[in-house]
Amino acid sequence: MLLCAGFGFSCHQGAERISPELAMIDSIICDHPDRALALLGKMPKPSPSDELNDATWCLLYTQALDKNYKKHTSDSLINIALHYFDTRKDGRRKAQAWFYKGTVFRDLSKLKDATACYVRARDLIGSFNDPLFASLICQTLGHIYREQKVYDQALELFREAICYVTQVPRRDDWSHAYSELGRTFAECKQLDSARYYFEYSLENGVLIDDLKTQAMAIGELGTIYRLDKNYMKALECEKKDLALTLRLGDTINFSAVRFGIASVFYRIGELDSAEVYLKESLNTSNISRIRSANLLLYFIAKKQSRYDDAFRYIEQYRHYNDSINDIDRTRAIAEVQVKYDNEKLENEAKTLLLEKERLRKSMLWGGIITVVLIGLIAFGYQRKLWLKERNLRKSEEEIQEYLSNLHENEEKIRENQNLIESLSKDQEDKKNLEGVVNKQAEKINHLRSDTQRLESRNQEYQRKIDEYAQLAEQNKDRVIKLEKLSGQNLYLKGREAFLINYINSHVDFFKNLRENSYQSIDWMLLYDSLDILYNGFYSRLRKEFPSLNEMDLQVCCLIKSGFTTSRIADVFCISSPSITKKKYRIRERINQSKEGSFDAKITLDMFLMTY
Repeated sequence: MLLCAGFGFSCHQGAERISPELAMIDSIICDHPDRALALLGKMPKPSPSDELNDATWCLLYTQALDKNYKKHTSDSLINIALHYFDTRKDGRRKAQAWFYKGTVFRDLSKLKDATACYVRARDLIGSFNDPLFASLICQTLGHIYREQKVYDQALELFREAICYVTQVPRRDDWSHAYSELGRTFAECKQLDSARYYFEYSLENGVLIDDLKTQAMAIGELGTIYRLDKNYMKALECEKKDLALTLRLGDTINFSAVRFGIASVFYRIGELDSAEVYLKESLNTSNISRIRSANLLLYFIAKKQSRYDDAFRYIEQYRHYNDSINDIDRTRAIAEVQVKYDNEKLENEAKTLLLEKERLRKSMLWGGIITVVLIGLIAFGYQRKLWLKERNLRKSEEEIQEYLSNLHENEEKIRENQNLIESLSKDQEDKKNLEGVVNKQAEKINHLRSDTQRLESRNQEYQRKIDEYAQLAEQNKDRVIKLEKLSGQNLYLKGREAFLINYINSHVDFFKNLRENSYQSIDWMLLYDSLDILYNGFYSRLRKEFPSLNEMDLQVCCLIKSGFTTSRIADVFCISSPSITKKKYRIRERINQSKEGSFDAKITLDMFLMTY
């Protein structure tokens, strides 16, 4: 209870350093991994907001599982630790995160990925001062190379491991490092070198008075002598190993030591002694050893003409051999199934990537087509407005012409009226002149007819002027609307050119963002791009929903950019279910900030795509 209370208090304070409880567990995890695992299991997992303690807890829990020989089934915890420590200056934690990421990959049968992680951890050895951990990294990577028969690199790594482990005071780790190098030389059939390092391992065990380490080294020396056909030395080593095993009370290795002694007796021809030790080695749960012991007992009984015993032993051998074959077959089927499942997942991932690429191209082409359509619509409106303006200018010119003609006709009318008055007076003065009068009368009639015609034409001009004035009044609102549309069209054309330039200059950014799983994202560039493309999307979202934290906003921006849940999980180095839960919490925060933002059928992705 005190441990949980202390941890809760440290989380409440938003600690910027590791909590005392985790520091204590870190100090005991190497020597007492079972106790460390139990303490971590009882301790509540720190809040994700307390990034340091959360990442440390995930790293220590993964380390405790590994040191207790428990197989890892998921990489979600180590991903949290790696995501945090890989960006920090703590070289030891960073190397531990990469090392245990490799361990998780190895348990998940992803040997290639595991090797890459171990190599990354080895590259970080110079950034911290922990010789034992550096030795562990080299030995683990050496194991992988030895399993793949790459002996040159394995020998180099095991020698490097010895250099690191001998920097600390003598302990059993020295013997383990020497023995690993000896086993590698033994696989290379270099028995003298193998014996040399096994003797160093034994010497260290004697100096630190560790019986278990001595038993390990003596047993391996016996194996080397047996391979070198020096059976008397081999028998001597095996008997010493048996004596140490009995002193230790090691029931697990008791059968193996007995079988080793029996093998030596069998090779030197002492069949009765070999049979005694073989029968004692049958008391084990290791069916492979039981099978081998029965086979040797069969050969001994056959050589001694005890055919009933030989028949019984060979039947036992066949029974256990069939069992082992069944186990191997089942394991092979399981491995094939796992390999098939992994390949299936990889194919599905590739299919998703192809679909994402097709979707990205579709979105890009859709954007281009939309811009083109907006441009065509703007051009159509602009052309229509231009035609209207041209017609209005033509009408104004015709009105001006009509007004000019009207003024000219009025001047002529006034001149004709003055002339009529003058001729009338002349007519009165010249009454006696009939011929002149008649001519003057005809001229007057002609002028009056011309006047009437001009007045009729002026009336027609006035009527047209009134029609144009009425039409201009009717089109006044339309002209105002057309002027507004003209302004909007000019803005849209500018927007079109800007968007085309922006798409051309940023298409590589969005392409790299979607294709590279581990690319470091320039968040400010992504925010600015979304603001430009979607009418201030990031700024509006941050202002309207202040309850969203920075990671919430980053997730929303990645959704707006077309990222799937699994792709977002890759960006943040966490599992897909964690992103799903994160999206649910974002949806709840948006609903709390703005009541009624969602109904039951709208998902966060749908809301953000239309926001």
